[in-house]
Amino acid sequence: VNKVLKSNLFPIEFPKEVLVLEADLGEKPWEKIKEKTLLDISIVAVPYGKDIWAFGTSENVQKIFSDYSAGELKRKPLTEIKIYNQSISYLLLSSLCKIFSQKNNLESNFKNKLWDKSKYVYILNQKVYQALSLGLEKIDGKYYLSLNPNFQIENNDVEKEIKQQIGLTFFHKIYNDKYNAYVDEWRKKLLVTKDNKLEFPINSGTGFVFNIKGSPIFTNICDLNNQYTNNHSVPESLLKLKGIQFKETNLVFSSNNGQRNILDTHPMRGLVDNKPFDSGLYNLLDNTINFGIICPEQDSEKLYTFLNTQNQEIPKNNPKDNYIIDFKGFYNTYGISLNIPNISSQNWEKPNDPVETNEKKIVHEIKRNICDKINKLSSVGSQKIIIIFIPKRWDNFLHYNDGIESFDLHDYIKAFCAEKGLTSQIIREKTIIDKSLNCQINWWLSLSFFVKSFRTPWVIHNADKNTAFAGIGYSIDNKSDDKGHIILGCSHIYSSDGEGLKYKLSKVNDKIKWINKKPHLSYDDAYEFGRNVLHLFYESMNEVPKRVVIHKRTFYTDEEKQGILDSLFDSKKIENIDLIEINFEDNIRYVSSKISNGETKIDGFSVSRGTCIQLNNNEALLYAHGIIPSVVNPKFNFYPGGRYIPKPLRIIKHHGNGSLEQIANEILGLTKMNWNSLNMYSQLPATISSSNEIARIGKLIENTEKIQYDYRYFI
Repeated sequence: VNKVLKSNLFPIEFPKEVLVLEADLGEKPWEKIKEKTLLDISIVAVPYGKDIWAFGTSENVQKIFSDYSAGELKRKPLTEIKIYNQSISYLLLSSLCKIFSQKNNLESNFKNKLWDKSKYVYILNQKVYQALSLGLEKIDGKYYLSLNPNFQIENNDVEKEIKQQIGLTFFHKIYNDKYNAYVDEWRKKLLVTKDNKLEFPINSGTGFVFNIKGSPIFTNICDLNNQYTNNHSVPESLLKLKGIQFKETNLVFSSNNGQRNILDTHPMRGLVDNKPFDSGLYNLLDNTINFGIICPEQDSEKLYTFLNTQNQEIPKNNPKDNYIIDFKGFYNTYGISLNIPNISSQNWEKPNDPVETNEKKIVHEIKRNICDKINKLSSVGSQKIIIIFIPKRWDNFLHYNDGIESFDLHDYIKAFCAEKGLTSQIIREKTIIDKSLNCQINWWLSLSFFVKSFRTPWVIHNADKNTAFAGIGYSIDNKSDDKGHIILGCSHIYSSDGEGLKYKLSKVNDKIKWINKKPHLSYDDAYEFGRNVLHLFYESMNEVPKRVVIHKRTFYTDEEKQGILDSLFDSKKIENIDLIEINFEDNIRYVSSKISNGETKIDGFSVSRGTCIQLNNNEALLYAHGIIPSVVNPKFNFYPGGRYIPKPLRIIKHHGNGSLEQIANEILGLTKMNWNSLNMYSQLPATISSSNEIARIGKLIENTEKIQYDYRYFI
């Protein structure tokens, strides 16, 4: 052990019993119950099956629901508490909100949030109160109450965009130590003793008692980057979980002479110090990358000048930047040239500005003008990347949604080009105006040009060559869509080093099943998905992998699980299938600490990327986002994005023999397979980070059957 993390989780025991009333609520049971009980601090009630479950005095419950009663009121033992059930979760959290608000003179929504009217700030001219969100978690059979910072705007009717901006500002600087102080202040207010016995209603004698510990749980971490042991002062009784910090995944590049592989964790440094992974294959490819440009006449000089900065060296804006490296120019970085056409050449097309006056008609006129030029460029000369310049004066005509029909120019162009086998790059005028990010923009564009010419900048260093990955994403117009309107976006990575990221788009044949507002496949569609996986793997590798890992953002229903397993196990060569659900964790947060001379103090920096905490045999938290070493000095810390504290991924294994350690480490590696960015990582693995987006674009492609599309067409 060489690190210890502090959680926002407080052990909790729930009342042993609940009042149950057989009731006839008819339609809209939630509405009826809330109308009678929401603002009454002496009762909490929820619909559960055909009954009403409640905490409160028997007399009060019978009196309030006398109109709906269809039987006698009984006390029932509250065993095997399903905290992830909406009714049970509401019953428990609403009770706690009513207890805390009454005891501490706080405001509450009586659902899951408390706020203090004496503590506020002004953001965007709005009065914003400091608030706290309550959540419930079950970890290895034990229950916990989570406390998280939140805010409450006095004027709740402000526009959605303003609320979002207020949220960004409010959370922005609640870093590791500030987060700890925020939660600690609320803890001292709500949980004043070591063991807090809270009865609902307060002092009522009902026996509905919540027991909450006054101290949060901590987790020991074994950091694989460090060999030392660090003893600390956290009591053994508070150490409830264990974790590990993985080493940062290496990327594989080619040496400058192309004879061997070189490893580096940082994508820019790997490219500058070495050569792209597939450098040895350049003699099989053209040694220049060709462009076809679509840009209005009046903007052409500006774009031409900007594109030529790709051939210049550009220092980073801030020499002390902890991540960015100076851009050395395209040829010096990738070893190949860009063929930027002259403005007067046949590879530079100049669309007219729209002449229509109706907003929707302007959008479609711009679309037609661009698509006409794409057709013209694709018929001339060799393979090229299509660059489309969008001037600022078109910014209000790029998309619309009038409630009947929606349109997005970016998605339409991507789909149009993909059908023609063309890669594309859309450049907005605001991109070329921003000089403060000149270095970053040229880095990102250079990678885009390189990748869209069907070259490989890097792959993941991974010794296991017998594993292949697939991910599922959806694009759904609305929940009433019948079959034929839902596109399933399936990503396939044909080898464990991340090579061969391709997408198969297919229509869902059966009606989608909605569970908790999330889409799920029928058995037949899941079986078909599994067959696609097998077919595409074999097509690319001429063999079937021994192990297949499927990632998706929703849980696996029994039908989905059986359909996928039946189709994949049809192949006798597949030995193991891991079905993994990956989502951002809503409630659980950790803060990191420093250990000095055995004393533990909260750190200014957050939890390190690569930290993984096992919750039970099938679930773990993984910090794919977090602190990484600075590029200036590896002993310095750097937090990409620099907002709030990192949110871990919750990984759930629904089937398979792969260990959680192996599964988490693979996911960590796959977060580095985003060839659309030079960031150290994405917050989700490549299997699912863009599946939904690609399915959305794929919805616009006429022929989605039996065609697989390279990832590069959609980025």
